[in-house]
Amino acid sequence: MLEGFIQGIETRALVPEEFDERLWVVAVEKVTVTTRGKLVFSFKDGTEIEG
Repeated sequence: MLEGFIQGIETRALVPEEFDERLWVVAVEKVTVTTRGKLVFSFKDGTEIEG
């Protein structure tokens, strides 16, 4: 199942043009809202991005 998903990702454009729920579930562990109202995206590989 995962292998098929990876093959599907490899055939797509580099930047998705619309939301992809399967990609979200595979990549994102959690999103945290800070007390300042910022969003912190925590990815399953340990990367965090504040936006």
